[in-house]
Amino acid sequence: MRICMVAAVALLGLPTAFAENAKPSEESVRRLFGVMHTSQMIDTVMSQMDTNLRGALERATGGRPLNAQQQQLHDDMRAKIEGMLKDELAWPRLEPQMIEVYRSNFTPGEIDAMLKFYSSPGGQAVVAKLPQATQQMMQLTQERVRALVPRIVELQKETAQRIKDAASPPPASPGEPPSAQEPPPSPEKRPPPH
Repeated sequence: MRICMVAAVALLGLPTAFAENAKPSEESVRRLFGVMHTSQMIDTVMSQMDTNLRGALERATGGRPLNAQQQQLHDDMRAKIEGMLKDELAWPRLEPQMIEVYRSNFTPGEIDAMLKFYSSPGGQAVVAKLPQATQQMMQLTQERVRALVPRIVELQKETAQRIKDAASPPPASPGEPPSAQEPPPSPEKRPPPH
């Protein structure tokens, strides 16, 4: 009788154990991506990357004006990079991989909870406002890092000089014979041991 009770309790716990290990369905993850407007967020990221790329390429010229041929080469390179990014990061290519990432990391219950949240007015506000808030945070962070650059450059110079100084032998003290400063002979110049 006792064995039957233990078996019954164990069997009652099995559906819970299976549910915890079950993966969410592809359809539920697709619905989640729909309410999160994930494909539109990818488009927004692509637009921001395009703007960042243009700025980086302009900075790479150092503000120097380009002649017509140089400008054409510059524009061709930018167009090729943009094409590569758009091809690799296109939603139809990303979606299957992202679905698998979500299915591997979230339980069906977690996906359902996210669906419920992102379907709510508060969740839709997060979807609508988070990209702008993230962009503002990135700008603030970049400004802080830019402010640090001169200090970092100075630290690099100081450290490089200290490393260089540490590699040189210290200057001879007054009264010390100059031979004390000379490095030991290299192995090929040393006399063989007896």
